[in-house]
Amino acid sequence: MGSGSSSGFCHSSSKQESDVDSFEMDLRVRELEERSSHLESLLREAEGQVEQMKKEVDARDKKIDSLIREVHKLK
Repeated sequence: MGSGSSSGFCHSSSKQESDVDSFEMDLRVRELEERSSHLESLLREAEGQVEQMKKEVDARDKKIDSLIREVHKLK
C-alpha cells in the first residue's frame, strides 16, 4: 500500500513540476514576445532616424554642389 500512495505522490509531484515548467515557459515566452516587440519598435525608430539622416546628407550634398558651382563661377 505504501508504494501505491508513493506512486500517487510521484505522479502528483511530477504534474506539479510539469505545471511549474509550463508556467515558467509561458512567462519566458511572454518575456521574449515583449522584448521582440520592444526591439521591433527600436528598429522602426532607427530606420526613421536613418531616413532623416539620408535626407540631411542629400541636402548637404546639394548645398556643397551649389557652393562648388558658385566657386567655379567666381574663378
